[in-house]
Amino acid sequence: MDNMLPIGEVQEFGFFLGATSGYVIAGGESKDELRRWHSFYPLIESEVHEIVPYETGKEVVRGFLKAKAEAMKP
Repeated sequence: MDNMLPIGEVQEFGFFLGATSGYVIAGGESKDELRRWHSFYPLIESEVHEIVPYETGKEVVRGFLKAKAEAMKP
């Protein structure tokens, strides 16, 4: 992390209480996260949760619901 934080490879890193686990916030493509994760494997086990920005999610959900409503019309 000492190398990744200053160059923006990750935006934030912190420990959860107990210091046996923590979190990382990083931007970029899924392929970038896969590369970062493999740079620590097998020393660190991780669970990745990709975040979809609100506006993107709203656009996708509206499109899906609109298509579903159209499909339900007689």
